[in-house]
Amino acid sequence: FDAAAGERPLDRTRLTILASDNPAGAAALTDGNRTTRWQSHKAQEKGMWVECRLAKPAPLCSLTLFYNTYPFDRARALSVLAHTEYGCVEIAHGITSEMDRFQFQNCHPVYGDQAQTIRFPPVTADSLRIQIEIPEPNRDWTIGEIELHRAAP
Repeated sequence: FDAAAGERPLDRTRLTILASDNPAGAAALTDGNRTTRWQSHKAQEKGMWVECRLAKPAPLCSLTLFYNTYPFDRARALSVLAHTEYGCVEIAHGITSEMDRFQFQNCHPVYGDQAQTIRFPPVTADSLRIQIEIPEPNRDWTIGEIELHRAAP
């Protein structure tokens, strides 16, 4: 993930993952192993979602979806909703399936990950929901890992 100044990954052990489809497999989204995956086990549909719940509210500014060996199982467009103290708010809309060129780790580029970073205005939230706006016809939705990023203090 190409971190903007001060952004840092949120501790994945602070997350509980839910999914509209195949909820039993959702824990694979934060197991720290990008070779495991969650899969919807059915064709993508508008409104299909995965949700990251935090142990307590945190200031968030972006998320990264790692598709890795399943780069064709991503939706044509996504939206991101945040649950804040004021209720549910859409914070990103019409996110196309464009992938990151590469990731950074310890200030060095890492090639090979099939990742999509979605940035949004900083928001303090206790959950983020990623949902399909425009599905990829006849494809399951498959994600290897989800990483949330804290906003700089």
